[in-house]
Amino acid sequence: MTPGPAPNTHQDICNPGAAARASAPQPLVSVVLPVRNEAGHIAEALDALLAGDYPRDRMEVLVVDGRSADGTCAIVRAAAARDDRVRLLDNPGATTPRGLNVGLAAARGDVIVRLDGHVVPAPDYVSRCVAALDRTGAWAVGGPMVGRGDTPFGGAVALAMATRLGAGDAAFRLGGEGPVDTVY
Repeated sequence: MTPGPAPNTHQDICNPGAAARASAPQPLVSVVLPVRNEAGHIAEALDALLAGDYPRDRMEVLVVDGRSADGTCAIVRAAAARDDRVRLLDNPGATTPRGLNVGLAAARGDVIVRLDGHVVPAPDYVSRCVAALDRTGAWAVGGPMVGRGDTPFGGAVALAMATRLGAGDAAFRLGGEGPVDTVY
């Protein structure tokens, strides 16, 4: 007797095409960081992003500088010299919206991840966002905003903003998964 095909598993029934997607290469991700005067934070942000678990050959990092006057560009150039995924772009408009437009025009990725220059993403942030896009079919996804303060007052504000009392119904500050008004 020749064995027949294996019966479908629950995951096969609920997630058609999962096996094909699992063997397909991850999408190319363009991370766009519109920045201005982020010398105090950009190195930590880039180090965390570049050390993440997303496949190295499937990610580019576009730092779009709005004419910083504090050494941000030198820090980004040094990062680009160490890691060819990093590119420094000029934003002569010096505003975040114009920086995003410059970054989007230069992006080669199938997925765009937008971060700020002072954000320290979790090691799995990019991979979890890509997985959430695939799993949910959403057009935009994001993770929770976890504040941190550089001073005792800033720390107190960060703690307060992680509660319903401080954040109201801003789901991106409280965490969880589901439809939201905005993503962080």
